[in-house]
Amino acid sequence: MKQLRMIRTMVIGAAAASMLAASAPAWGEAVLADGTNGTALAATGQTAAGAAVRTNFPDVSSTHWALQHITKLAIEGIVEGDQLGQYNPEASVSQQDVLIMAIRMMGAEADAKANTATVKLPFDVSGYAQPYVVEAISRGLITTKEEIEANAQSKTAWGSRPATREWVAKIMVRLLGKQADADALAANAPAFTDNGKISAWATGYINEAVSLGLVQGFEDGSFQPQGSVTRARWLRS
Repeated sequence: MKQLRMIRTMVIGAAAASMLAASAPAWGEAVLADGTNGTALAATGQTAAGAAVRTNFPDVSSTHWALQHITKLAIEGIVEGDQLGQYNPEASVSQQDVLIMAIRMMGAEADAKANTATVKLPFDVSGYAQPYVVEAISRGLITTKEEIEANAQSKTAWGSRPATREWVAKIMVRLLGKQADADALAANAPAFTDNGKISAWATGYINEAVSLGLVQGFEDGSFQPQGSVTRARWLRS
């Protein structure tokens, strides 16, 4: 399943670098879902379909541990650099940017951009992200009720808030259409040492993400559910 392979690419890595220092693993060459060699395509600056794409970022060195995965996601059109061409691999990913990447992974970016209707969202998002957030709501990746309740105690705008590991697990499980499976696992205690820090609503999603091979714990046995994820390292694989 292409989406599962792409999600595994997104979540690959031990943890956010700011949380856990570890030696960089050695990775093989990135291979796209159609078997195309991602590294070879990166050298030509082309996507598998032949369209120009940015695959080289000045702040991602040729020896960066996540280079192959960043290149693959760039080729697939899932991630892009900022206005200065930087990738910012260790920057925290905001909730709205997680949804942008999720919509792209679903192949629904055109649908999001085509929706010109003005929708008043009950939480703050940046203008560029609004069509994607609206599309994410329509596709069931998030619900306004859940996000309003989660935003009640926060002083940070919803869209720019750093996405937590447990929140990203929810989005990825829903993207794969595994909500029912997550619901069935909601009563099971995850096998982590910091279960008391996992939000009640997140238990099923984390269990299902573990089942799908998307996440594991840290070396100390914790999950660190409230920890933020970075552009180079998503949850843990």
